[in-house]
Amino acid sequence: RALVWDETNTAAGLSVQYYSGIDPTSVFLYAQPDSTQPILEDSDGDGICDKIVDSALPFKQPLNGVPQQGNPFYLGNDGPIGNTCVAGVLTPSQTPNLCLDHASDMFRVIHRDGPAKDPAVWGIGDLTGLECTGGQWELPTTGAKDGWICLAAFAADKVGNKGVSPPLRVCMDNSQTATVPNCAAATAPSCVKNCTPPPGRWHNVPPQDALVEPPN
Repeated sequence: RALVWDETNTAAGLSVQYYSGIDPTSVFLYAQPDSTQPILEDSDGDGICDKIVDSALPFKQPLNGVPQQGNPFYLGNDGPIGNTCVAGVLTPSQTPNLCLDHASDMFRVIHRDGPAKDPAVWGIGDLTGLECTGGQWELPTTGAKDGWICLAAFAADKVGNKGVSPPLRVCMDNSQTATVPNCAAATAPSCVKNCTPPPGRWHNVPPQDALVEPPN
């Protein structure tokens, strides 16, 4: 999944902020199967990665906005929060995991603030049934190598402003090869081309060491 958050210009004393909203056709997750090649680059020379290196990458997955649903879970024994707020008393039984048969790993999906209530969480698939909050991405085995691969998300707003996520690095064991990668012993790729990753959830976090097994 990706968390896509529309930001707007603001100034001191401005009482109302106007958001253009996310272009729902623009949100994609990209994968670079060759870890010797970067997935992010700098397009304007400021040193910050702001562009997918090649939008024609063979691994490109569209993401769809996940509707707001579910209940937040608040422990009832946390005491007052600040001077005015008191912790809620919802229990786990009142905040079940979402989707058919509670198959999702999520129990709450938020939306963007404002009248439009644009989705903030974006996932894979038609977002119904067992996968109402998004499905898994089964990477094609063609062209994929054992070992580290780079992923990054992209989105644009309705007036053309564009944004990319920091890169996410995962270790893939390609079932079409006889080898098993030892990513723990290998240096993780930077996934960028002469630039600093944009700030975000995974910025300055040690490389992910997840193992992704593509389908047979």
